[in-house]
Amino acid sequence: MTAASNTSVLYTQRDLNCLSDPERNTRKRALEKINKELDGFVKKPQEFTPDMAEECMTALQKPLLKAFADQAEKCRELSVLIVCTLLPATRNPTAFARSLFPVIRQRIGTLPQEEESEEVRLGLLLLTKAAVACFEKSVGESLDDLANILEKASSDKFPDAKKVTSELVVEMCAREGGRVAEYCPPLVKALQANLVHQQQKIRSAALQAIGAAVPLAPPKVLEDALPALNKLNLDRAIQLREGILRVAAAWLGVLPACEHPRVLPLLLHGAADEMEHVQEAAVLLMEQAGSASAGGGKEEEE
Repeated sequence: MTAASNTSVLYTQRDLNCLSDPERNTRKRALEKINKELDGFVKKPQEFTPDMAEECMTALQKPLLKAFADQAEKCRELSVLIVCTLLPATRNPTAFARSLFPVIRQRIGTLPQEEESEEVRLGLLLLTKAAVACFEKSVGESLDDLANILEKASSDKFPDAKKVTSELVVEMCAREGGRVAEYCPPLVKALQANLVHQQQKIRSAALQAIGAAVPLAPPKVLEDALPALNKLNLDRAIQLREGILRVAAAWLGVLPACEHPRVLPLLLHGAADEMEHVQEAAVLLMEQAGSASAGGGKEEEE
C-alpha cells in the first residue's frame, strides 16, 4: 500500500474541499473528522510514518493555517490542535515550523490580540512551543516573530497562557543566548506585571523567565526590574521568597562584578526572613557566592 493510499484514511479530497466551504458547520465537521483520524494514527506510530505525516502536512498546511482565523472558534481550535499534533510527526518539521511563526504572530503577537478565545490562544502558545522544539538549537530568522509573540502573550489575561509564555521565554533564552538582548527590555517589562499576579504559579514562572532574561539583557533592564523584584522578598508564598534568592545567587555567578551591588540586597533581605529555613537558604547562597567569587579571584591572580 502506498503512502498516498494510507494518508487517504486521514483525509479525502472531499474533506479538503470542505475545509474551504462557506458553511461553518461543514468546515467544522471536516476538521473534526481529520482530527479524529489523526488521533487514531498518532496512537499507532508504526502505521503512521514520518513520510506519511509529511504528505499530510503538505496537503493540509494551507487550509489549516487559513482556519487559524476562521470565524468559528471551534474551527480555529481544531485547526491549531491538528497542526500541533501533526507537526512533530513529520520527517522534516523545521521547514513547516518556520511557516508557523508569522501566522501565530498575527493571532497573538499584537495588542489587543486578534484571537479572542482563551483556549485557542493557549493552543497557539502550545503550538509555538512545539514549533520551537523542532529546531536543534536556534530558531534563526524566526527569532523576531518568536520574541514578539512572547512579549505580547506575557500580557494575556489567561493564567495558563501566562505560564506557558514564561516557560517559552526560559527556553528561548537558553537556545538563543545573546541574540535575545535587543528583545529583553520590552519582554522583561511585560513579565514584571506577572510578578504580582494572584496565582503563585504565575508569579513563580514570571520570576524564572526574568531570571533567564536578565543576564542576556542590557544593564538597564536589571535596574528597571529591581523595584518589582524587591517585593518578592516579602511575597506571601515562601516558594517565591526562596525563588528570588536562588535567582539572585545565579545572577551573581554570571553578571559582571559592577552589577553585584544591585543584586546582593535581594540575598541580604532573605537573611532577615521570618522563616528560619529561608534565612538559612539566604546565608548558604551568600556563602556559596562568596566562595565562587574568591575562587575566581585566585584564578585571575594565577
